[in-house]
Amino acid sequence: MGKGPHLPKTTPNVARAKARKQRIRAERKAALEQEAAGLGITVLELKQRKFQETEKTIAAQRQRERDSLRQAQAERERHGYY
Repeated sequence: MGKGPHLPKTTPNVARAKARKQRIRAERKAALEQEAAGLGITVLELKQRKFQETEKTIAAQRQRERDSLRQAQAERERHGYY
């Protein structure tokens, strides 16, 4: 059986979206590489540092939430609500 004319696998909109994603990904990668080079470390080390900072930030946020909940509970108990 003969094959028909070749048709693109994606529509122009999908192709444009993919190109945009690819461009953004490349820009982010270049920014990471530049930042890592500025600090004199590898990209992996930079990513690990950023991850640890994020973890610390999240942990601090959770601690603040726990403290405020505890404080609210203490307020309620002080005023006789349980």
